[in-house]
Amino acid sequence: MLVQIEHIPSKCDLLIVGLNVSNDSASKKSLWSTSKAPWELWKEAGIVKGYNSDLTKAANTCNDKSYKSDIIIGFTDLINEVNTDSTKVQKPSKEHIEELIVKAKNCKVKNICLLGDKVIDGFIDNYNHKGLSKKWEELKNEKADGSKFHIYGKIGEIEINKKTVYIFGMPFPTTVPIPNVDKIRYNKNMKNELKK
Repeated sequence: MLVQIEHIPSKCDLLIVGLNVSNDSASKKSLWSTSKAPWELWKEAGIVKGYNSDLTKAANTCNDKSYKSDIIIGFTDLINEVNTDSTKVQKPSKEHIEELIVKAKNCKVKNICLLGDKVIDGFIDNYNHKGLSKKWEELKNEKADGSKFHIYGKIGEIEINKKTVYIFGMPFPTTVPIPNVDKIRYNKNMKNELKK
């Protein structure tokens, strides 16, 4: 089943990109509604100041003034296929990346955050930018202190609408066994490095 659920403001400081729509999100017709974990992570990292406790509304309300967010955030997925098991979702294709770039152009994005190795690899494999590929390989070959997991961060810069856009690779907020303290650190670093 194909479903597109996204929240992309007309101007966007940070576009957060997941792989695909989960079964739960599709049934509720809302983004990021399965768990408080992403919202708590982003709150701890300072990316959001707060979120709607009704998770079916959280993505659509994270930029409301009542939450005092200092950046405008958008949310989308690379693939419209509904499946909770990401191992069964098709690999991102060149067409998926081209669609993402169109979305980024339309919302005048300044920063793109790719969530999870499958999304990052799909972007790198299909965008054809040697600098991004080299930096991602460096990050994948470096381990966090005392960790068996590779590190995440800024992968590089691309040009969209004749303006520089920063590209970040972050671990998926849930289901990934990376310690939460590392996820928070990577997201805090991203928040501090965002293009203004």
